[in-house]
Amino acid sequence: MLGWLLIVSAVFAQTSGLPHNSALADELARPGYTSRAPRFADYKVRGSPKTRGTWLAVGRCDQADVPGGMGYKRFVRAEARKNGPNFAGHCVVVVCSCGSGCGNLSVVDLRTGHVYPFPFVLTANTHCPPSYDVVREDVALRSDSSLLVIIGNLLTFEGAGGAIERLHGCAVRYFRWTGRGLVLIRKAPIR
Repeated sequence: MLGWLLIVSAVFAQTSGLPHNSALADELARPGYTSRAPRFADYKVRGSPKTRGTWLAVGRCDQADVPGGMGYKRFVRAEARKNGPNFAGHCVVVVCSCGSGCGNLSVVDLRTGHVYPFPFVLTANTHCPPSYDVVREDVALRSDSSLLVIIGNLLTFEGAGGAIERLHGCAVRYFRWTGRGLVLIRKAPIR
């Protein structure tokens, strides 16, 4: 349990912009806090290392259209262009609220204007262990890396009309941006 608290603390320390004054703070700033966990430096791309840890939150995009619909894509693309890259050199990670406990994540390629909706919904982490801080940020990213770290629960809607909600469990998930989508490279369950 303590190991997972260190993981959560490590990603939070990396995304919070806190100064790193010691070797311990530098170690805690690495996602995963183990030698096996992917690191941002392992997936370097051309971009500014100063832009880190903040996704673009744009409110209730689902009122423009369903995620992946044309109205949704137009809205997300316009907001991304206003703010500039925050991920993988020339992309923007956008999170749109779909209510009080969930968000739709999309990656916008600023070079092509293409919007890539994430196939999962980020959801409130109420099904994580009690020691997990359910109100903290759960996405870590950098503009000079193609690594995206998502901590917590993911949700999909399945069945006729998406009537069935399926939680995918509380975990630290490491995704690599390929230029056309996010590929899961490692999943570490939080117990």
